[in-house]
Amino acid sequence: KVPIFCPAITDGSMGFQLYMFQQDNPEFIVDVVKDFSNILFSVSQDDKKGIISLGGSISKHHAILAGVLNGGMDYAIYMTTARPTSGSMSGATTNEAKSWGKVKDDSDVVTVVGDVTINFPLMMTAALEKLSREGLIDE
Repeated sequence: KVPIFCPAITDGSMGFQLYMFQQDNPEFIVDVVKDFSNILFSVSQDDKKGIISLGGSISKHHAILAGVLNGGMDYAIYMTTARPTSGSMSGATTNEAKSWGKVKDDSDVVTVVGDVTINFPLMMTAALEKLSREGLIDE
């Protein structure tokens, strides 16, 4: 079983629809604080921790903050079009993450600035080809 979280479920029209539904169904509860807690501590049982962040915003923030409470991520790949010069967390680099303990100082990290819809499939194709050549996976 793989837990699925949607940290921004109350953002925009989805949040409005949830609100309207709850008016007629008060027993229906979406607890975003409990979800946040589950996200933060869902990684704590793994020996090695890593993140592949596609884009930025709230999902990246939630996932990388889990590293702060769990000794830091061992690996991090950020793929984004956001730049650090904007001052937003979406543009924060993996080096910034090291300064906060979100990733370990000796961790393998990279920030790729570019279109995720192009770069991620290329990265995955290259990684799968390498794993196949090394006999670690079947084609």
